[in-house]
Amino acid sequence: METAKQLAIKVLQAMPDDCTWEQVRYRIELCAKIEISEAEIDAGQGIPNEQVMQEMEQWLKSYGQPQLASTSR
Repeated sequence: METAKQLAIKVLQAMPDDCTWEQVRYRIELCAKIEISEAEIDAGQGIPNEQVMQEMEQWLKSYGQPQLASTSR
């Protein structure tokens, strides 16, 4: 597993030389959030996709939106 520093270096090296500070900040924060989310999922703290889809359907119905197409993965 990569350390935060190793991942940050890899992210920076993949960015163009003319990137802005805002782009650097965004990319680093995005990678950090993904790493945290993956760790939560590995620890069993995630929400099953089926539950998310059901909640989304209910939410859309409450706002009069069309239903989502069912997805089977």
